[in-house]
Amino acid sequence: TPEQIALRQHLFSGTNPEPDLTYREMKRRAIENIVSNKLLFLRRALGRLARIFVLRTDQLQLLGGETETGVFTTPFMLLMLFTNLQWAIVLLCGVAGLLSMTGDERVFRVWFTATIIGSIPLCLIAISKPRYSFAFDPLLIICACFFLFRWKRNWHYVLSRHKYIFASLMLFFVWSWVAW
Repeated sequence: TPEQIALRQHLFSGTNPEPDLTYREMKRRAIENIVSNKLLFLRRALGRLARIFVLRTDQLQLLGGETETGVFTTPFMLLMLFTNLQWAIVLLCGVAGLLSMTGDERVFRVWFTATIIGSIPLCLIAISKPRYSFAFDPLLIICACFFLFRWKRNWHYVLSRHKYIFASLMLFFVWSWVAW
């Protein structure tokens, strides 16, 4: 909303004006805004989900934070590149490992997938930060190890049976960085 943009500008300038509405009034206005702008709310909710994949707050603090360093400086871009590369490998190999589980491993696939999908509402409802991935980061790392153990066989299996699912998830990952 225009009010949110104005508030962000005040925060970046170092001033934080107190809202002149009560909590109930702000809540009522927020709900009215959601009801009248359903598609905008959905777009923002998906954007919050995409925020899981942004740099970790502690990594940004190494450089002094986003507002101190500037987003398009060389140190920030290098940090973002290496952090993204690390996360992309975990996500790419983790999803491929999850999709390549067959036979007795399907039990793990069901539980891992349920945990990952069950975490998504938290990311859609809350103002997502990378910390909300704590529930499924270890699962993706385990699946990535599973995938890399027999990567040739698993890669062939994923591409032959699950290429559209895998491609859709990877497009979401790319979109999340473009949207950021």
